[in-house]
Amino acid sequence: MKIKFKQIKSDILLFDETNKDIVINTILHGFNYSILETRHKVAVINYHICFQLLAKLPRVFRKKKTINKLRELKKIYFLAVIDYIAPKIIITYMDNVPYFHEICRERQDIVGIAIQNGARTHYNFDEKCQFEHINRYYLPYYFVHGDHVEEVYKRYNHQSKEIFIVGSLKLDYFLNSPRKVKHKKYQLSLISTWTNGNYVVGNYPWSAENQYRSLLLVKDMIVKSGLSCVVALKTNQDNEINFYKSIFQDMADYKIDVEDRFSSYNICCNSEVILSTYSTLGFELFSLGKNVVFFNLSSDERYTHSDLNTINDLDSKSLLNLIYQMMKEPIEYKYNSVSENQCIQSKKPSYEKIREFIKERL
Repeated sequence: MKIKFKQIKSDILLFDETNKDIVINTILHGFNYSILETRHKVAVINYHICFQLLAKLPRVFRKKKTINKLRELKKIYFLAVIDYIAPKIIITYMDNVPYFHEICRERQDIVGIAIQNGARTHYNFDEKCQFEHINRYYLPYYFVHGDHVEEVYKRYNHQSKEIFIVGSLKLDYFLNSPRKVKHKKYQLSLISTWTNGNYVVGNYPWSAENQYRSLLLVKDMIVKSGLSCVVALKTNQDNEINFYKSIFQDMADYKIDVEDRFSSYNICCNSEVILSTYSTLGFELFSLGKNVVFFNLSSDERYTHSDLNTINDLDSKSLLNLIYQMMKEPIEYKYNSVSENQCIQSKKPSYEKIREFIKERL
């Protein structure tokens, strides 16, 4: 861990360095900002922060479990750094980090902005909260991909001052960045949802069991049809490639451009039909009118958002018929209702709307 003894004061503080380049290049450029790194790579130490840590130690010792003591200590550290920087606005691209919600509750004089970075469902705002003993989220100003997030967030009584439906920040960044030319066009692209061993168990489309069943279904369809397929990988790690190769062998190509932050986007946009076993990228590309096939092999209908292009069983013939239909003629597939809309796409990029919001509050 690197120790820093100085931290610049700023009007805007970016909480969590994850995907910081996207936030900086689209939103924060031109503003007076600093970054609070939260991933144990950098720690800021000075007299003010040390004093705050010592003064708040009784709060730590009131916690009974060791894990809760450590969490409280970490939160006190974050608050001490924030108080030292004294920002007017604190913003994060990690909307599902509990520390940010707690900080927004304790520092309500600071404008708290959260930007959705991935698919958010009933699981995220209900079951997962129960598992992690989170009572209520609090995101003062929440910028989300689509109507579905707003509807589900409010259904489970999470708190906010205002929710803005603006679309995906990363998708808008991709659409307004130079594209890499791809010469080979695939018939099918499969979006990797590899989790590096962080499996979810339960009745969900993205559970380890249902994901594997979906992949076997895709394999069976490829065997019967001979369609060309590429797996749009998330990383260049051998574990990920070997996982997919263990299923598809030489029936698919495996691609990632490690120098292209939008590798998966470019691969999918260069394919006729995109296969999404419940991926944020699938919802983003669906908002562009791309041919996207969704899979929901769980028995929970809450995760079937668009009936006509969602596969709910293990019938490879139904999957193949849907793919051929998409290839044959343009059909406008829609969400079942407005409240199921996972991601919108508008002429005005989401980052321009967020920048305008920030300017109004500085």
